Amino acid sequence: EASPLRLAAPCPVFGKCGGCDWQHLPYSEQLSTKQRLVDELCSRKKLEIGSFLPIKASPLEWNYRNRIQVHIDERGPYYHSKRSHKPVHISNCPIAEEAINNELTKIKPVKGGEPKRVQVSSKGISETSDELFGHEFSQVNSLQNNNLIATVLEWARPLQIERFFDLYAGSGNFSFPLLEERPKLLGLGVELNSSSVSWAHDELQKRKIKTQSLQFLCGSVDTTLPRLSIPPESLIILDPPRDGISETVAQQLCKIQCQSIFYISCNPATLVRDLERITKQSKWKIHRMQLFDMFPQTAHIEVLTELRIDTRT
Repeated sequence: EASPLRLAAPCPVFGKCGGCDWQHLPYSEQLSTKQRLVDELCSRKKLEIGSFLPIKASPLEWNYRNRIQVHIDERGPYYHSKRSHKPVHISNCPIAEEAINNELTKIKPVKGGEPKRVQVSSKGISETSDELFGHEFSQVNSLQNNNLIATVLEWARPLQIERFFDLYAGSGNFSFPLLEERPKLLGLGVELNSSSVSWAHDELQKRKIKTQSLQFLCGSVDTTLPRLSIPPESLIILDPPRDGISETVAQQLCKIQCQSIFYISCNPATLVRDLERITKQSKWKIHRMQLFDMFPQTAHIEVLTELRIDTRT
């Protein structure tokens, strides 16, 4: 039976499309459910959290995505259905920005041949191969990403730091705002994706930032972190992919003593695993945690966690 809370989903392909899965839940219920699920994950692993802050709602419940991926065949653009490659054809997407939906109307069907895949953003439509697609990682919810950055800056403000190490740095989503607010800091970004590092280097030149202030290294955090000298007056930022950090990186973090670690995660399951690895084998403790609803109408969530060393023992 349908719950009294259940809504009629506004999207005609809801339930078929492999994207949104929570359109039938009121937004307030989505937020409270996400908070509860992460709380339960942490409780199951007996993680002690100093302060579990209320979830930050997305500024937009709909039309928030700044880019989408679609396939195109003889009938036009489509997403894949849940857990399959079956086409689910669309004329618009209610979680995409209106400018993107305008671009969707310009897509022409593919006449014969294999379906092609494109990225659609407010800047237009770009064709790309499997090898080139999605080179640069960036948050799809621009307004909520601004809130996430603002919170990172707020949490970093009282810290007595001289350096920061932005691991899994992407193209500098946190590095550039940190340096802009605190120009005297010295920063180092580590990122495996060469396109993201190239973009960051271009941004350094545009902003006329000297490499003595901020550098970006192209490489694996697993191999780079053991070679870094991280002084006590430092902040470490972790923003890994969904798989989280490796056992190697976790073990290395256990040995480091610095002001704070900020861990940004888009996968609570791997986050909780990694927090357990670090806190159970070192003096690092979870100081606070806050959720950011980066993906309304879906079960996905972004989590910001701060770890600090327990000085009582």
